[in-house]
Amino acid sequence: MSEGFTGLVALYIWIPAIIFAFGWLRPLPCTLAVCAILVLVARAAMVALRGMKTVNWRRELPALAVLGLIGLGWVFISGCGGWAFENGDYFKHNGMLGDLIHRSWPVSYPATENPSLVGSLVYYIAYYLPAALVGKWLGYRAGSDFMLVWAWLGTLLCLRAFSALGSQAQTFRRHVLSALFFIVASGADFLGTYLVRGTPPGLGEHIEWWNGMCEYASNMTSLFWVPQHALAGWLATAVVLSDRRDRRSLTHAFQVVAGTVLWSPFVTVGLLPFLLVRTLRLREKPSYAMLIQGALLGVWGVVMSLYLMAGRDKVPMHWVFSNPNYTLLHLLEFYLLEFGLLAIVVWGCPELKPARWSLVVAVVCLLFLPLPAVGDRSDLTMRSSIPGLFCVSVFVIRGLFSVGMPRFERRTLEFLVLVGSLTALSELARSLNNWPSERYVPNHYTSALQMQWDEAHQYIATPRRLVSAWLFK
Repeated sequence: MSEGFTGLVALYIWIPAIIFAFGWLRPLPCTLAVCAILVLVARAAMVALRGMKTVNWRRELPALAVLGLIGLGWVFISGCGGWAFENGDYFKHNGMLGDLIHRSWPVSYPATENPSLVGSLVYYIAYYLPAALVGKWLGYRAGSDFMLVWAWLGTLLCLRAFSALGSQAQTFRRHVLSALFFIVASGADFLGTYLVRGTPPGLGEHIEWWNGMCEYASNMTSLFWVPQHALAGWLATAVVLSDRRDRRSLTHAFQVVAGTVLWSPFVTVGLLPFLLVRTLRLREKPSYAMLIQGALLGVWGVVMSLYLMAGRDKVPMHWVFSNPNYTLLHLLEFYLLEFGLLAIVVWGCPELKPARWSLVVAVVCLLFLPLPAVGDRSDLTMRSSIPGLFCVSVFVIRGLFSVGMPRFERRTLEFLVLVGSLTALSELARSLNNWPSERYVPNHYTSALQMQWDEAHQYIATPRRLVSAWLFK
């Protein structure tokens, strides 16, 4: 991926952090944070502009236009903005956006509204902040419209970055094929459901939890249900996988990964192993400037961790085998159908040998993540797996484009891709079958408080005085 696109990704990731600093931090920390972020954003903008000058726009624009249309259609159907069917998580998305638009920042909930839910909104809110800012100026409907635009911009960057990683031959045909594959990329959930039930699932059925233990979501499912995790995970992983083994490239990776904490701390956890291995692979000695910037980014990570953990009780955690219904056989079945068979098939492709380190990291992470069930709904497993699954998808598309892959392996890979695409088609069918008669934009104020208590309490907490006294408003 070119430096120009890397700069654009950094801009996209860090813009919400500036909004957060003005809305949540006290004056002195806000000033320091905004100055540091503006320097980072300005450098990212310069990198983007410098990279854009080297782009052959006559060749690039047709592909970008088609990717833009594909991405817009994908985001439009996902339910973002209320134009299409909204999956269950959109009750939270709409409530989060409503609170950020209609309440003062930082968002708080007084006892007069709900005595059992008192405190402040404590959540990874980066995805919502640009649309919430527009909504504060122009109203909820405008904010909802901009949410669609914001998600589309991120999706376009994802499709273009994936295409760049998928093939060195940047032809129009490969751009389009890479984008279409990325949209339908998934594990063999359809086959897993059939093995568990003995009958194939119905079209439109949500089959990601076929194993019962956990979920490794398809890209279609991730965008349709949790775009706040998916967009940050895909973009940051694309930057981390752009391994040029030099200080500048690694610095860009550190910048983007640090920016994901406010988007999705689970994704950040999933990115850290890739970032560690990239650091160990660095051919040059780290410069003082690189170390200073790394320290500043680490401070930002600590600040965001203090915010996200403020007032939290102990995070629920247990090992997957503490449930007697889950056995090693169930886990091995999950591994093979979700990513294992794909990784085995592409491993022998001779053209992929130079980048095998990333596939090894991805497989190791995906093997470990199901074991500790962290969060009420195995959130760590579901969201921290996004970088690893993205990496496996990159290797799969490279294998499909490879001229050196043996015939049997190629046909096996094509079969697995076809089976995986049925998961995406099922998600798509459910949205199309439940298409609303009119656009859904709440005319009344919706809030996170309106969610069930066991869900709402995850996002509402009372910050500790030590944190709120000197750092947060």
